[in-house]
Parts: sequence; structure tokens; C-alpha cells
Amino acid sequence: DGTGNGAAAESGTVQQLVTIQPGSTATLIYYLRIAGVAAPSSSVLTVSIDGTVVQTINEPAAGEAGYTQRTVDISAFASGSPRMLSFSYNRPGGATSSDNFLMDDVSINTTPAAVATVSGRVTTPAGLNLRNAVVVLTDPQGVRLTATTSSFGVFSFANIQTGQSYLIGVSSKR
Repeated sequence: DGTGNGAAAESGTVQQLVTIQPGSTATLIYYLRIAGVAAPSSSVLTVSIDGTVVQTINEPAAGEAGYTQRTVDISAFASGSPRMLSFSYNRPGGATSSDNFLMDDVSINTTPAAVATVSGRVTTPAGLNLRNAVVVLTDPQGVRLTATTSSFGVFSFANIQTGQSYLIGVSSKR
């Protein structure tokens, strides 16, 4: 409350551009303490990304003794493009005294996507593309996936679980 007087309306915003890698699981984490409240307890803090509200915190009836960790799933905004993260405070005029919203330790935790595509090109020792070669990808449990190379020697395996080691082999009549 920068006005020091609850009778006057007040609003404020803090914002920052953030970029979240595509396909990631992302969680916004911050600590909030609403230390002072004022009747009629109508102040609001909204958290938004690119103008889309992802969380709303209404002023409680009683002040809080300490900070509370708040979390918001923002995975829907994991596109690899810059996004505007905003915290906006709004207090309508007419309160009996001042209120006080305190924020600290804002962070975004991300976990990369759990699957990936493994692809490549098979060539002869002379560097020529090798078509119709059979590429075998074997996971740690011994499960084998196969792909046949294209006329350009290209192969691809989709939806491969990340965080594991794989064995890859190639066989060809050539």
C-alpha cells in the first residue's frame, strides 16, 4: 500500500518476460504474505501470463503471520516464445485503513518433456546415403524398435523416453 490511506484506490503491476522451453512442465513458485488487511477486505492480487489470469489471491479477513508458498502450473505457456509474467495488485477506494501484500522469492521450475525423437542419416564409408538400411534402437529393458532408412538414408524414432541409455545398430545388404 503505497498511498498510506485506504480511502484512496491503488493499483500496481510488476512484470517480466519469461521463456519456457516447449513441451516442458513448468511451475511458478512464489512466497506471499498479506501482512495487513483493511475492511472491507476487497484488495486482489492477480497473476497472469500474456494477459491470461492464472491465479487470483483475494485479501483475507485477517492478516497472515508469515509467508506462504504459492504455486501455479504454467505448463500451458511452454512454447519457447517470450511470455509476459505479471503480478497485478488492485485495491478499490473506500477501505478503512491500509493493507499490505508482500511478495518474495519468485521462480519458475521446469522439467523437460519426457519424450524425444531420435533421428539421423545412414551413409556409406564414402559418404553416400544408404537407403533401405534397417536401424534398430534397443532400450535398457531389451525392447527393440526398427526403422528403415529412406532413399536419402534418413531414419526416425518418435516418442522415445528421455533419461535412459539406448543401443543403436544398423544393418544393410550393402
